[in-house]
Order: sequence, then C-alpha cells, then structure tokens
Amino acid sequence: MDFKIQNYLPFVFTSLFLIVVNFILGQNTTLKLYIFSAVVLIGGLPHGALDFFILKKRYSGKKFLLSLLIYLLIALSVFVLFYTNPLIIFILFLFYSAFHFGDSDFSNDPMISRLGWGSIIILLPLSLSSSEAVSFISLFVQDVKTLNSMPLFIVTIISFFLCIYPRKGRESKILLCSIYIVTIFFSNIYFAFASYFTAMHSVHHLKSWIPKLEAKTAPLLFLITLIVFLAVGLQLGFKIIQAPDQIISMEQNAVYTAITMLGALTVPHMILINRSK
Repeated sequence: MDFKIQNYLPFVFTSLFLIVVNFILGQNTTLKLYIFSAVVLIGGLPHGALDFFILKKRYSGKKFLLSLLIYLLIALSVFVLFYTNPLIIFILFLFYSAFHFGDSDFSNDPMISRLGWGSIIILLPLSLSSSEAVSFISLFVQDVKTLNSMPLFIVTIISFFLCIYPRKGRESKILLCSIYIVTIFFSNIYFAFASYFTAMHSVHHLKSWIPKLEAKTAPLLFLITLIVFLAVGLQLGFKIIQAPDQIISMEQNAVYTAITMLGALTVPHMILINRSK
C-alpha cells in the first residue's frame, strides 16, 4: 500500500461515526454489542462470500463443486469446534487472525513485518482496555477475571516496531495505528475492531479481488451474503448449536455467533487466498 489518505477514508469515517454512536449510546452496552455484531457481519460476510467467485475462477465443473464442498466442510468443522472446544479454538483464532490481517493488508512486506502488523490489530485492544478485553475473552474462556496488561503492552510495543521495520508503508501503518488507538479510547474495543475489520481489512480485500473476477458478481455476492446472514439469524433465534454456559444474554450470543461465524470462514478463506496469490 502506498501512503494515500484516500485509501483510508472509509476507515477514518467509520471510526468517527462509531465514536459518535458510542457517545450517543452512553452506557447502553447491550445495544453497542448488537451494533458490533452487525457491523462485523456486514463487513465480513461479503468479504468471505467473494471466495465463491475466486473458487469459480480457479476451478470449473466437478472440481469447482468439490472445492466448494471442501471449503464449506472446513468452515462448518471450525464453527462446531468453537462450540465444543471454545478455549483451544479461540486461542488458535487469535493467532491465525493476526497472521491473516498482516498477510492480507500488507502482503508485500517481509513476513516479520506482516506478523507484527497482524499482532498489533489483536493486541492493541487487549492491552489498552483490559476491562473490556476481559469481558470479550470471557465469552470464550470461562473464569477470566483479569489480564496482566504489562506483558501484553510489551509484546504490543515489540509488534509495533516489527511492523514498521520496512520504511515502505511506515507512514500508513502509523496513521492506521493512530486511528485505531483513538477509536479504542473514545469509543470501545468492539467498535475499534469493527471499524478496522469492516472499513479497512474488508474494503482492501474487496478492492483487490473484485477487478480480477467476472463482471456482474454483485447480485450473486449479495445473495450469498444474505444466505449466511439468515444462517446467523437461525442460530441466534433457534440456538441450533447450544451456546457455552458463559453466554447468558442475547447480546452476548450475538457477539459469540458473529465471531464464531467469521472465525470459521476465515480458515478456508486464508487457505484459498494463499493458494490464489
């Protein structure tokens, strides 16, 4: 990525919008969690649904159907594992998400820099707002009462210097980190991550891949996204897979379902994108 402010305007305006929303909502945590769930799904599902067209471009006929089946089976397996082994899968989710953010958003950087960038996106919310981080982690890990902020902060600083190691793109990363930190402090970690994921990571992915695919993909992309939204709605409404014991409210279930859905889709998505480069 070259340093052009227009590349980051969606992220800037989404962050500002969510800061304003956070101010308006005040202490209404319930509504904030619903908004977070909606925003990450709105950003993440079209981004993931695009994989259908990438598969279609790479394969044809029976190979396409087989690749699509394998893709869905991997996603379904990870989704079920989130509910049966939440602790292990959640830890793995943090690691592979960090790798994916760096590998996708700054793909031309050295590997150490990409790992640093992805780690920054995961670690900043955990190290700068420990109470909210504990609230989030407790959805996946039982009996989490506190986080040791100092080790997290040290690893975050190391990750930052690793991610700005190459001179190229350094200004972009400093700008993005600044926006991310401001959003964490003036709203919450949920809105900060939702803004980055939706208006930076997903937008960058869509801009990179849509020109490489067949024209007129938008209607089918919308349909696939809608189908997955319906699947999320069915899970929330009918609890097809029973949520873990620590999920005690509807808004917590919304966050849990949104994260597990995106986490499940991220695994086959990462495999496909890395094979398609």
